[in-house]
Amino acid sequence: MSLSEYAFSEKTLLNILNAIGEGIFLVNLDGTIIEVNNAALHLHEVSRDEYVGRQLEYFVAPPDRQRFRENMQLLLTHENVSLEVKALRRDRAIFLAEITVSQLRDNLGKPCGIVGIIRDKTHRMKVQEQIEKTTRELTVLMKSSTEIIRTKDMHQRRKAIAQAIQGLGWGRVLITLTNEKLETTEIVSAGLTPEEEKYLWDNRQPGRVWRQRLGPMYERFKIGEFYYLPWSDPFVRNSFRSGIVESKIPKEEMVDWDPQDLLYAPLRLPRGRIVGRISIDDPLDGRRPTKESLAPLELFVHQAAVAIENALLITDLEAAKNQIKNYADQLEQRVEERTRELRKSEEKLRSIFAASPDAIIVTDLRGNIIECNQATLDLHGYSSREELISKNGLELVAKKDLQKAMENIKKTLEQGSTKNIEYNCLTKDGQEFLVEVSASVLRDASGTPTSFVVVTKDITERQRMEQQLLKSERLAAIGELATMVGHDLRNPLTGIAGAAYYLKMKLGSKMDRKTQEMLELIKKDIEYSNKIVNDLLDFSRDINLELTKSSIKSIVKETLAKMLIPKKVENLDLTQRTPKIFVDPGQMNRVFENIIKNAVEAMPRGGKLEIKSEKVNNSLKITFRDTGEGISKENLSKLGNPLFTTKAKGVGMGLAICKRLVEAHGGSISVQSKEKEGTCVTITLPIYSEKNMHGEEEMGR
Repeated sequence: MSLSEYAFSEKTLLNILNAIGEGIFLVNLDGTIIEVNNAALHLHEVSRDEYVGRQLEYFVAPPDRQRFRENMQLLLTHENVSLEVKALRRDRAIFLAEITVSQLRDNLGKPCGIVGIIRDKTHRMKVQEQIEKTTRELTVLMKSSTEIIRTKDMHQRRKAIAQAIQGLGWGRVLITLTNEKLETTEIVSAGLTPEEEKYLWDNRQPGRVWRQRLGPMYERFKIGEFYYLPWSDPFVRNSFRSGIVESKIPKEEMVDWDPQDLLYAPLRLPRGRIVGRISIDDPLDGRRPTKESLAPLELFVHQAAVAIENALLITDLEAAKNQIKNYADQLEQRVEERTRELRKSEEKLRSIFAASPDAIIVTDLRGNIIECNQATLDLHGYSSREELISKNGLELVAKKDLQKAMENIKKTLEQGSTKNIEYNCLTKDGQEFLVEVSASVLRDASGTPTSFVVVTKDITERQRMEQQLLKSERLAAIGELATMVGHDLRNPLTGIAGAAYYLKMKLGSKMDRKTQEMLELIKKDIEYSNKIVNDLLDFSRDINLELTKSSIKSIVKETLAKMLIPKKVENLDLTQRTPKIFVDPGQMNRVFENIIKNAVEAMPRGGKLEIKSEKVNNSLKITFRDTGEGISKENLSKLGNPLFTTKAKGVGMGLAICKRLVEAHGGSISVQSKEKEGTCVTITLPIYSEKNMHGEEEMGR
């Protein structure tokens, strides 16, 4: 059964247009609008009568109209044209829009009109700005955390915390330390004068008041860990009549934040004990806080509590997670079929099919494809409609999602539609990719189901961006954790080492063999623990390279000379003395040592390690190939991730640090491996000439 057997009326066509979530318009060749759907009217905030009959460029901002006319002229030689313009709403307010227009042709193939799609890009830009803002805030927090931990004076540490929070866009910050009864013991501020600090100290509220302000009575004001109290609330004004310093910023300079609004949060340790509280106000952007805007600050509040308490070990650090909500275009089609004006309606429908950026498929009730658009062919890698027509739509779904697809076909038939369901689909050559599918039932005039309309959107890129963002958040949290744990463990390790040395000197010759063995064991474990601490700190701190022109062969030779390689491991150094490249020999020595050590440990029963170097274009490749046990596919994808290791003894920072050091040189590191056959680690470094190297240094200054 084909679409040519269906009859569509003008009313049906308008229903189809209105079921599409994106704005669609039809215009004559002279630019006069002749039809439009509700989504386009909503974008421009006008009625249908105000839209139809006008010239299309009326809704384009004057500065962009000439460029718009020029792009419309391109339709004389192009099938479709896409551009970004500043569009106008009813009140002439401007919004950024993306417009795609295509030709409509009559039965003779002559242009008879234009169909267009308009999308509002404002929301997408706001999401991008929020991601960039959050990234900047997390970067500030990372740098601030390092400075805070380096500060030994506790008062200055608390001052640094206040200043770090102030740097996130708040005019005034007050950190109040409390005892177990929540009585104030100390205050530290940023943005307050000494007189204002003294006033707050002299008028501090007792602990019982703060127990109420952090209790159920104030639960309705909570945003995550914070309490936001709008001054417009009579309860707030009555509760905070004294003990506050009023803001000096005029209300006119704010957006929706009142200068007297209050925002505070408890400084709570991972086990729940409150060690203080933080109060902030005078936001530089003049806006009320939201859960999303407070998310980075909420993470820092937990860190601040641990820093103030000066805990020896941080076991519970939850990384702030920014929830990204991507709103997909929803396409609902409730189509009532008619028997009149078949050809005209079918031609218009096919034009809309062709212009749609999403893949659209029409199937019969058994799932056999009876119509599809060009986007469907492109998405699945087919060259012609004939290849897909009569195929069953389930053949385009990956095997692991077939059962889910069949269940949702039944659900679509029962409910009339299903929206935004994720599936793994297949290309013609069998490659899997992730899509989001919406489906609707088409019915005839009597209401009997006749077919399905399926709209498919490729969301592979969206998924990749989400994973990339989650990975960057995870690395940021690991960096913070590494810095704190590293510094807080070093002091007790130094004490243990000193105590062991004292015992050894004290006992001297009186020491029995067992005691001597125990002291030696303590010494080795301290050295190993110190290595872990150093790895954690190296991972979290910035890398500063001292580049010199060096031979890779000399660095490999120096690395091998200081390593103890078992006799049962055959070592072949096939590296070349040339070309020489600019590297930091000490840091590269460390990278080679880690890779060679891993290779040797992978060959407990002996084997061969081959080290080679070769020039490839403007790069130098160094390979380390062993005949060891190899790495499973599952573990191979996780190599280089901080804290991942397959060793019984280790924390998984070695290869992660190597990766950072190689990337700091402008290079890359990759690993190929096969179980029971061995592993090959490849390091690729750029080759700079003397002239280029001096240019890099000048740019660095």
